[in-house]
Amino acid sequence: VTITAPPIADWTSPGSLCDGIGTVDLNTYLNVGTTTGGTWTGTGVTGNLFNPAGLAGLIEITYTATVGDCSANGVGYITITPAPVALAGPDAEVCGLQHQMNATLQTAVGYWTPLNGGTVSVSTDPTTMVSVTAAGAYSFLWTVGDGQCFDNDTVRVTFSDPAISPVVDAGPDQELNVVDHTLLDGSTNGTQWSWSLASGGGNITDNDDLNTEVYLLGVGSNTFILSASNGPCPSTMDTVVIIVNELAIPTGFSPNGDGTNDVLVIPGIEEYKDNSLIVFDRWGRKVYEQERYANDWEGKALPDDTYFMVLNIAEGRTYNGYLIIKR
Repeated sequence: VTITAPPIADWTSPGSLCDGIGTVDLNTYLNVGTTTGGTWTGTGVTGNLFNPAGLAGLIEITYTATVGDCSANGVGYITITPAPVALAGPDAEVCGLQHQMNATLQTAVGYWTPLNGGTVSVSTDPTTMVSVTAAGAYSFLWTVGDGQCFDNDTVRVTFSDPAISPVVDAGPDQELNVVDHTLLDGSTNGTQWSWSLASGGGNITDNDDLNTEVYLLGVGSNTFILSASNGPCPSTMDTVVIIVNELAIPTGFSPNGDGTNDVLVIPGIEEYKDNSLIVFDRWGRKVYEQERYANDWEGKALPDDTYFMVLNIAEGRTYNGYLIIKR
């Protein structure tokens, strides 16, 4: 008769594991003297490996040791806890060379690590002050851990030097005859910019385009501002004045064939292709009418006199006045 010693299936549970620790080898928890070569069973177990990912709470795991016809079971429990989550806070743009961080600390301890320069006042303070010696973009790593699992999150802080103001040029002033639109031609070395209307009238096609069109300009003086800044630092401004002159309606002409002032010329009328011109004599009789007038009426058939003129240049825009023909 052969008497075989019974198998031993004793093992010591690690107590708790976080769900983000990764796969662990259960054989490392076998006690000294435990029979090796046994099998592990339980939720999350594959062979001798245990993966706590996706698990929570108390997990029962059994180790079965076998010697001949004898077997023994060792039952243990592992508590699965959530892995820590690192929240470093939002990225930031600041005017200056210091910034207060805004990380969130939940249950684990945390600490800051500068990744490309900069100084951290208190590395374990989630709201510590960080400093740099030169403007630029810097990244800081916030790490949290509870002894088993760790998590990282990075925050990017862009520092702008308030002593460096951007150069801004809104372009040369302009004077337009009749035309109610033009191109704004600004320039700057700032990192962000915007156009705005200061006085007068006009619509800006794209406020964020340095070379944008403005239209429906008001008659007279119109002032536009180009503002530029480096990040959140105070902006620098420059202005451009656009003067729009109305149609210069003449009060007379002299069709005498001397080559000077022989036809009725309305400067700028070519900008309004759909114009119409009507001329009446002093008794209200129509003596001339022309659609799309092109500065070519000589008035030769009419006697010297004072006439009444109606000029339509666009919908809702009409000019009325007198016109003297004198040879």
